[in-house]
Amino acid sequence: MEEKLNHADIKVIYLNFKDNGTSLQTLANIMGPNEENSAEEFITWKTKYEDQLRNIVCEIGSEDRVKVYGESNYQLWYAGGNESGLNRAISAAGGRNIASNLSGSFLEVDPEWVLKENPQVIVMAETNTGPESFTGYTKNDTNAAVHYLQEIANRTAIMAPRCFMWVN
Repeated sequence: MEEKLNHADIKVIYLNFKDNGTSLQTLANIMGPNEENSAEEFITWKTKYEDQLRNIVCEIGSEDRVKVYGESNYQLWYAGGNESGLNRAISAAGGRNIASNLSGSFLEVDPEWVLKENPQVIVMAETNTGPESFTGYTKNDTNAAVHYLQEIANRTAIMAPRCFMWVN
């Protein structure tokens, strides 16, 4: 697609809004001075609260951090390893990801391993993109999300008293 657009003299840029604000600032620069100021204000506001959260989390000792099992919505029993955004989110929130020592983004794990690790909290990552997604602007039916949550509740009742779906 980029090649076709370039032939039509349309420039293509790639932005990753999960960065530290660089992509938002780039987009604001393209859109003009009013948006540049708004972007800077937002980045300052966001950074302030991220710093506050980091300061609070730093005070939590490693032995006091809640053990968390984070799983992908794309496939059951795929844990967020040390390269996943889910791992970063768990850590940023003050949790201890039981799969943080696994190399990679999302990796298949044995249910028995999860039981042995005994997580206190289970977080299911719902990315709301792609055909496997349960949520998002393109969804008009909640049946798939309800079925997924029931499936998770049935198996997590024996593992962890707290289960959450993180929609990204």
